[in-house]
Amino acid sequence: MKTIKFYEMTLKGKGLVQVPLLAASAILIVLILFDVLDFLGDKTVKWITAGCYLTMAVYNIRPFLYRNYVQWNRGGVLVRINSLWGNNFSFDNIRDVEYTGDTCLVHVHSLRDPTIINLAGIDRASRERFVAIMERRGR
Repeated sequence: MKTIKFYEMTLKGKGLVQVPLLAASAILIVLILFDVLDFLGDKTVKWITAGCYLTMAVYNIRPFLYRNYVQWNRGGVLVRINSLWGNNFSFDNIRDVEYTGDTCLVHVHSLRDPTIINLAGIDRASRERFVAIMERRGR
């Protein structure tokens, strides 16, 4: 049985370090783009640029490293379970969540037919946590 990698995007725990690091990287990239940091020298600017892009890449590649991945915050959820691209749901648009065996049906206000998420091959603890997140946040 496979497990799901869960990641909550908040300013608590790991997010307390990651958000300022990503913000600093973005700011440095913008400063380098407008040649504000040219006084540091070409070699230093190249290393700073490489470090900033590497930081951004490591953070943003995470959903693609895991086959089964769920990432959420207050506004919505990215669900990538047994699929390549996954689905994005806004919690405000979720009307109902039905859990039946190996499938989870997510009814969204803007869609007539429910979105089917196949949970075949996922262990029980991961299924229960996924359904709890969807039901708790989707209300």
